[in-house]
Amino acid sequence: MKYLKLLLIFFLILFLNSCGYKKLNSEGINDFKIEKLEIDGENKLKYKIRNNIEIYSSKDSRFLYNIKIDIISTKETKIKNTAGKATRYTAKLQANTLITNTITKNKYTKTFISTNDYDVGSTHSDTLNNEKNAIENNINYISNEIIKYLKLLNI
Repeated sequence: MKYLKLLLIFFLILFLNSCGYKKLNSEGINDFKIEKLEIDGENKLKYKIRNNIEIYSSKDSRFLYNIKIDIISTKETKIKNTAGKATRYTAKLQANTLITNTITKNKYTKTFISTNDYDVGSTHSDTLNNEKNAIENNINYISNEIIKYLKLLNI
């Protein structure tokens, strides 16, 4: 029985090592270059997303991409009190992407969506800070998802 367990563990390790599994955070997978990054939407959002994505672009990469992103930002009332005043809002950020591999000419389209709720503060500046934090969280989430998707295309 002891040898059977040992043999089973050996074959399991052998199978997992030879199945082609790669970690997404390994060095070779982060290797992509963005030749052209075109973003349509609000200027503040464009600037932040551009900076978040271009950090990962490598100059000496064999994977070259052109990326076009259309950003749609919306704010909706989620909860109202009995007087009809909003007590909670939803900030939604949608990024429609078209990624083109410039070497193989393959085109990939994907939509990334992030939503965050924020409460109305006791003062207007508190509400604006809550909205700013929700939008910042949406930007970071969308940027990270686009980067993960680019890494997956390199596998």
